[in-house]
Amino acid sequence: MLCQLLVHRVELYIGQKTTNHFVLTLNLSPPSNFWCGGTKMQVENVGELGSLFTWDTETWVSELTFYPPDGFLAPHQVTNIDVTFHPSSILYDIRLERIGCTVVGGETLYLIVTGGCIEKDLPENYNFEAPVRSSDMKTIPLVNTTTRPWCLYPKIMHKFFSGLGVITVPAGDTAEYEVTYKPMTMTKPPNEAQHEGSVLFGLPDGSALFYGLIGVANDPLPEGEFTYDVKARATTDIYVSLYNWTKVSQHLRLDVTVPPHPGYGIVSTLEGPPIVEVPGLSTRECQLYFMGHKTGVYPCVAKFIDNKTREYLFFNLTFNVRDADVVDRIPFNTITRELRVHTLHIRNPLDMMVSFNVKCDDPEVSIIFTDCSIHSL
Repeated sequence: MLCQLLVHRVELYIGQKTTNHFVLTLNLSPPSNFWCGGTKMQVENVGELGSLFTWDTETWVSELTFYPPDGFLAPHQVTNIDVTFHPSSILYDIRLERIGCTVVGGETLYLIVTGGCIEKDLPENYNFEAPVRSSDMKTIPLVNTTTRPWCLYPKIMHKFFSGLGVITVPAGDTAEYEVTYKPMTMTKPPNEAQHEGSVLFGLPDGSALFYGLIGVANDPLPEGEFTYDVKARATTDIYVSLYNWTKVSQHLRLDVTVPPHPGYGIVSTLEGPPIVEVPGLSTRECQLYFMGHKTGVYPCVAKFIDNKTREYLFFNLTFNVRDADVVDRIPFNTITRELRVHTLHIRNPLDMMVSFNVKCDDPEVSIIFTDCSIHSL
C-alpha cells in the first residue's frame, strides 16, 4: 500500500482563552507526501503557566499515532510530536475528525487531518553506481498528460540520495527530475547489502508516482596522484593531506605498497607514522619518507585505513629514482712511498643479501676486496 498524508488541510478548534492555552502547528510546506507514515507536529505553550497535555489515542488508533501521546510543556516551551499515518484499508479519501488534545487547565483542542491510501505495484528502480564519496546522477522523466501544470514536492528517502525540493511540470509536457547519489560508505559485494532508497511524487489528483533508488558504492578514487624526481640513497620528505569526511575523529592506519625491482626484490622504502588521528570534518598533514636504493621508476601506494569502518583513502605516488650523489670525499694525506689505509663501512639497508664489485680508476689506489657480499640486517 502507498499511504499519502495530506497536511495542507488542517483545522484547529481553540476554545475560550485561558491562562494555559496551546498553539498547534504542522510544521510542513503544503502539501507533502509520505511513504506509510508521518511527519512532525509542533506544539507550543503560549501561556504563562506550565501544563500537561494528552492526545486522544483511542478514537483513531488504527489510523493515526502520536508520539509522545502526552507530556508537559513549560511556559513558552515548544516541542515536536511525531504523527504517523497507518491506515488499515485502501481508501482514496480518509478524513480523521475531532482528534482531541486535552490540556490541563485549559480547553480541549481539536484537529482534523485528511489523507489517502492507494494500491501501488512494485516500483520501477533506478540503479546508481559510484566510487564512495563521489557522485552519480540519474534523471527521472515526469509526464504530465493533464491540462493543468503540476507543482510537485518530491520526498526522497535515504540520506545518500538528494534532489530538488520542488519541481514544476507544465501541462501536456515532460520534466526531468535529477536525483544525485553521493555515498559516504562503501557497499558490500554484489547480492549483499546495498543503499536502497525511494522517491515519491504526490500528484494533484491524489495518486502518486513512486520509484526505487538502488545505489552501489565502490572503492574510492585516489585522493591525489603525485610524481617525484629523487636521487638514489637519499631520504625524500613528502606531505599528503588527509581529510576526515565524517563528524567523528578517525584513527587512520598507514599501509604502504612498494613495487619490487625486477631481479632484486624490494629495493626502496616508503615509511610514515603507523597511526594518524584526524578530527571530524578536518584536514591533517601527514609526513612520509621515501628512499630508493637503485635507479628506476617506483609507483607506490600510501593507503590510510579506518580499522573500525574499513573505509579508507589512498594516494598514488610515483618516484623517479636517479643516480646517487657522491657519498663522501676521502682525503689521503701522506708522504711519498708511505702507505695510507682507509676503511669503508658499508651498510646493507635491504632485506636480502647483496653482492657488489669495488673498483677505482686511479692506479695509485689499491683495493683489497674487489668482490663483496653483505647480509641483510
